[in-house]
Amino acid sequence: SAVGARFAAEAKFHLTYPYFSEFEKIQIPSDPQAQQKAVKKKIALIDLMSGHLSEVIKYDSGEYIVAALTILGQAYSHMYSAIVATPIPKALGADKVQAYKAAVEQMALPFKEKAIANLKAAIEKSIKLEAITNWSRQAREEIGKYEKTGGDRELTRPLRLIDWMGL
Repeated sequence: SAVGARFAAEAKFHLTYPYFSEFEKIQIPSDPQAQQKAVKKKIALIDLMSGHLSEVIKYDSGEYIVAALTILGQAYSHMYSAIVATPIPKALGADKVQAYKAAVEQMALPFKEKAIANLKAAIEKSIKLEAITNWSRQAREEIGKYEKTGGDRELTRPLRLIDWMGL
């Protein structure tokens, strides 16, 4: 990779991270019209973060590839959880609650799938690139919410032994 690429990736990542903080602060209210507005705002921020984080990945710095994939996975995971936890409208009759919950789960499912894909990619890249950082551990913890096997593989740097016998 080019000289300075790691620093450029780090700078771009740190410039993008405040969007994630802003994204997490947006609450989905119980009012149906306000819900749609909040969800659209969250989706716009995910799209913005995704664009910036793809630029981080292009710098080809292992540590920040893992960080970018992890934060994107966490954003999609947060979006899934926020949608699923959306308050049920009070005007909805008891007979329609189950159908409403099923529709909400169906709407949230693509976010869960993207979360899992990004978190798995973060874990795989951290192992392949030997970029075992706090971000790879966070990815493992986050994916554990969805898959029992996600957090089972221990993230450690491989031990490299030197063959001293040949000297």
